[in-house]
Amino acid sequence: MTKNQNLLDPVPRMTRQSIKGKPFTAYLLCVLSILMTTHMAFGDSIVSMGPYVQNATPTSMVIMWQTTLPVGSHVAYWSDTQEMKFAANPQLKTQHETCLNDLEPNTRYTYLILSNTEEIFESIFKTAPNTEQSFRFVVYGDSRSNPVVHETVVNAIIKNHPDIVLHTGDLVGAGENQESWWPEFFEPASHLMQHTALFPILGNHEYFYSGRSWFSSFFALPNNEQWFAFTYGNVRFIGLDTNVSFYPGSVQYRWLEAELKSEAYQQSTWQIVYFHHPAFTASVYRDDPDVKQHLVPLFEAGRVDLVFSGHSHAYEHYFHHGIHYIVTGGGGTRLVNLGEDTEPPLRLVGKSLLHHCVVDINVPDQSLTLSVQENDGAAFDGFKLIQPVSDPNLPGT
Repeated sequence: MTKNQNLLDPVPRMTRQSIKGKPFTAYLLCVLSILMTTHMAFGDSIVSMGPYVQNATPTSMVIMWQTTLPVGSHVAYWSDTQEMKFAANPQLKTQHETCLNDLEPNTRYTYLILSNTEEIFESIFKTAPNTEQSFRFVVYGDSRSNPVVHETVVNAIIKNHPDIVLHTGDLVGAGENQESWWPEFFEPASHLMQHTALFPILGNHEYFYSGRSWFSSFFALPNNEQWFAFTYGNVRFIGLDTNVSFYPGSVQYRWLEAELKSEAYQQSTWQIVYFHHPAFTASVYRDDPDVKQHLVPLFEAGRVDLVFSGHSHAYEHYFHHGIHYIVTGGGGTRLVNLGEDTEPPLRLVGKSLLHHCVVDINVPDQSLTLSVQENDGAAFDGFKLIQPVSDPNLPGT
């Protein structure tokens, strides 16, 4: 896939449409007639958040949205080669999560959520590729507390047309406050998330002072949604929760040990890990000693290729024992100054600025290319890896 080629190009725009005059199939009209007999018509929009897509696989996609009143969940969807299908849950609720199954890999679908008899919200998504198909993903983090600036980062990400996006945590300032999520995160990210699946992990601000937050209510993620692994194309992604125990013998540590030995991990071309607290940083936050002591040895034993973290509100690039460590905390919150390294590994690149990381996975030449970009698209760091990565002492070609 070339840099500018994407099945979702051009970027779609969310629309609110009346059913009057729109050329729907008889099937959809039948569904709407059922809705008209079971739900009252509302004069104003009842969709308060979304829709947005989650947990992309080659054969499924989750659609999520929120309504101000309890209604049933209704989604229509189709592709150029598949007839319209319909997924519904008649249970009345305000938080909606509908999984679309039996999809084709690497295929563009149009979907509609039907919130009541008058409203139809339309957008598109693309399913995950098979292992023989190239793709692009973006990584960023620490978008909390400044939605205006966060939106500028999101707009820059959209211009790169990623297939999926990873977030390294601290999505909002106080994750226990439900009212924080829409203005701080979902509103500035809405034009991205309506068509591109986001896979975030928990930062300390998602927990804040009251334990678990609304995070698990707003996202549909693999495993237990705290730590998880998934295969996308020929890459195995591992998301960890560094806010809870990952000491040897803990549930998360034992899970990670098993994951690094799993068939899905071993058969992937690239192995990428992401979490919130960095193993290496030269900022006011400093290195996380527990990550260095307990997780870094596992990454080295498992021959991980690339590790992303956040927490430090800047960009930093380290290379240690054959693994690239990227700190990406320039997603919108207040930036911090960087100091000088005093102990190895010494930082290769460090900048305090808004940014996001663009990673291209090219299957034909077995390469991974990282480009770290400012909001204007200017790249200030990057490297290219080609499998097999032969010399663990060289940071890249």
